[in-house]
Amino acid sequence: MKILVTRIGAFGDVCMLAPLVRSLSTRHDVHWLIRDSYVSIIRGFPEVSCRLIGCSPGPDPRRPLPPELVEALRHDRYDCLLDCSHWACIGWLADQLRDIPVRATTDDPVQDALLAVDRGPEALAAFTLTVPVAQGEHQVRKWRRLFQAACGFDPQPDWPLPERPVIRSDRPLRVFLHPDAGKPEKLWPTHRFAQVLAGAARRRPIDCTVNGVRRRHVRSLRWRLLTSRVRLSVSPFDPSFATLRDALSKVDIAIGCDSGPMHYAALLGVPTVVVYGRYTAVEFAPPWRSLAVEPPTGRDAEAVATAAVSAAFESLVARLSRNPFVRGQVA
Repeated sequence: MKILVTRIGAFGDVCMLAPLVRSLSTRHDVHWLIRDSYVSIIRGFPEVSCRLIGCSPGPDPRRPLPPELVEALRHDRYDCLLDCSHWACIGWLADQLRDIPVRATTDDPVQDALLAVDRGPEALAAFTLTVPVAQGEHQVRKWRRLFQAACGFDPQPDWPLPERPVIRSDRPLRVFLHPDAGKPEKLWPTHRFAQVLAGAARRRPIDCTVNGVRRRHVRSLRWRLLTSRVRLSVSPFDPSFATLRDALSKVDIAIGCDSGPMHYAALLGVPTVVVYGRYTAVEFAPPWRSLAVEPPTGRDAEAVATAAVSAAFESLVARLSRNPFVRGQVA
């Protein structure tokens, strides 16, 4: 079967979908329509053996994708289109590709409302198969339901995780910090990340690499950690994601807001502590090696207590100081 998977973005969702595409590609000829800026992420994982089709959706809802791309997709004569995005532009694309016999999406109105997604009846009408999913179920499980209903194959989210050695006590703890997020309700105050690191540094020095997306975060951290045993360095933004991958390859643990870099860290096998907001870990967390810290139901990330994040961070460090994550371990 020749399958067109459509998950253009965002960063974290692309990372979550990669293991399923890997599994699906062992059985079928899979092509993945993905945002141009994220192509390099998946190319960095050769085990995802699919054809990547880069695109950049435009602002015009009447023609969000270029006609030459649509024509090329039509010419490829797919057997199935899998909508893993719920974006209006994918509904538009499905309508343009009505020659594809199976055009499948999920029916997930609660999540659509939570994420302010409005596909409209016209976009939904372009699909031949709408698969119901359970409210609050993990996103990976929802995609598995979609793949199984449309392709008759339930892809397993297996992933070749690298080994993670025991953290050595004779050197500083190496930490990656991403204090940013794509939505304001996911943001946890930067000064509270500084409090977590400063508290942990009382027990052992910390070498912290900050993902320097916003300069104000870096300035705040430098000032607040000036007298602590935390040594800061900055990993600058790199559109190829090579700098980010290199930074993550050198750390013991990653901590940050619910965001793409935290999902990327998990995909690379880096243990993570992630602060969530109203978008719950039950539905959106990385599937392995990740500790979630959440606010009361329906609250934004800023409602998470500093003590709770500190406890999760210390717990994961203690776990990694006793036992390694062996290859393939996903707990």
